[in-house]
Amino acid sequence: SVALTGGARMTATMAVTPRPCVSLRRHGQLDVTLGRLIQLGTMDVTLASFLAAAVRSRCNVIVTGGVNAGKTTLLRGLAAEIPPGERVATLESEYELFLHGTQQHPDVIAFEARESNSEGAGGISLHDLIAHALRHNPQRIIVGEVRRGEIMPMLEAMNSGQEGSMCTLHANSPGEAFDRILILGLRGGLTLAERAIHILVGMAVDLVVHVRKRHDGRRTQRYVSEVLEVMPPGDTERPAVNRLFLPEGPDGQAIAAHTPSPKLLARLAAAGFDPALLDRQRAMLQPGGWR
Repeated sequence: SVALTGGARMTATMAVTPRPCVSLRRHGQLDVTLGRLIQLGTMDVTLASFLAAAVRSRCNVIVTGGVNAGKTTLLRGLAAEIPPGERVATLESEYELFLHGTQQHPDVIAFEARESNSEGAGGISLHDLIAHALRHNPQRIIVGEVRRGEIMPMLEAMNSGQEGSMCTLHANSPGEAFDRILILGLRGGLTLAERAIHILVGMAVDLVVHVRKRHDGRRTQRYVSEVLEVMPPGDTERPAVNRLFLPEGPDGQAIAAHTPSPKLLARLAAAGFDPALLDRQRAMLQPGGWR
């Protein structure tokens, strides 16, 4: 795998396949904003206003979705709402966010993991990078994609001073994110009980934003389908959730369905969000779907 100019990456495979294969991955929305995502049909104005306030009010956010669903692009759009005066650390297996070196984000420290050499030496994991990044006193940490045991130091950072941090996580539904976090933690050798992991998730994460994609025969549409508010476990072992936005809009897009908790609503309002936007959108819902 080789990084190319302009943010593209080439991957070539020869020895383990009967036919050589070359793939190019190009990121077409490097400077994306939530406003641009509205134009692309990823979300509507109400949801964009909600998410912008969530970032400004330093909510910890996990973006979930399947393969190639648009998680990284949405993460870039959310990061565009971070005030430019804040120090941000980005941690990635391969550079894809490209927040560093831009006028919009003048104080970004970008870290990239490194594979071990042929002798198994010199490797630097995302888990290692999180501990290193914290020494530079970032106000937020953004992990391009959580894939292994780095999920636990990421959650601990979210819960101990780096509010407003974000990451992406592969999951086929927003509720599946909790099982994925549990599995990744156990794979990483974590010895905590399952309930303790769920408590940490409930304390650290504020929102789970789920993205999906669909094909209409001509193009692929990527869109936000659900948003969950996450809270510590209550009567069950798993984190409590408040399903704020549900896939009840046109073509399954996210529409406001439930009121945020008073604590979250106060945070959003302090960041300039108008709660009446949610009331108006909920009023347009009726049994059977969007009106």
